Amino acid sequence: MIRPYRADDLEGVRAMSDRLSSASLYQRFFVGTPRLPDSYLRSLSTVDHRGRVVLLAVSAAGVHAIAEYIRDAADPATSELAFLVTDPWQRRGLSRPLLMRLATIAASAGVTRFRADVLPENSAARAAIRRYHPGSTFTRLPDSLYRYEFPPLDHRDHEDPRGREAAPQGRTPGPRPFWPKTTDPLTSGRWSRGGQLFLKGLKVRPAR
Repeated sequence: MIRPYRADDLEGVRAMSDRLSSASLYQRFFVGTPRLPDSYLRSLSTVDHRGRVVLLAVSAAGVHAIAEYIRDAADPATSELAFLVTDPWQRRGLSRPLLMRLATIAASAGVTRFRADVLPENSAARAAIRRYHPGSTFTRLPDSLYRYEFPPLDHRDHEDPRGREAAPQGRTPGPRPFWPKTTDPLTSGRWSRGGQLFLKGLKVRPAR
């Protein structure tokens, strides 16, 4: 299930550390850390689902992924985007539905641009950004990170590669759903590995 973060989710998020490798943590926070940083966990108290939107992918077993954006106070139409997926659930289809849900929320809130900082050696993440957002732009920051900017992903531009079913004569087919109605997004491996690698390499900076 994908749902908004709640205050009583803190311990569930903290427990994600047991299922995150040092490599996954480094790609997310850009520093060597054996567990989710305490500063990040404390920052979750600022989640208001307006200036900072946080979504979780959860099941009875716990929290499997976090997707979030923080609006730029100086430019509310821009938000910084970040994802974190526990190692057992990477490449299992969580990132795309999370991204679509965030994009829907962002559009309704007036966000027109996502921003993401990516490690220069994270070639998979950079390639996926170019794939999903061929019009994206980037700059090299003083700390050697690549900062990408792109509009929220529109699911109509990235439909299921199998294509749409033929529509009855005189009717125009609508966009395909993010995942089939009969498929649980927590167990589907339907979406590409490229999208997963892209998303888990993004970082969000603490709000100032």
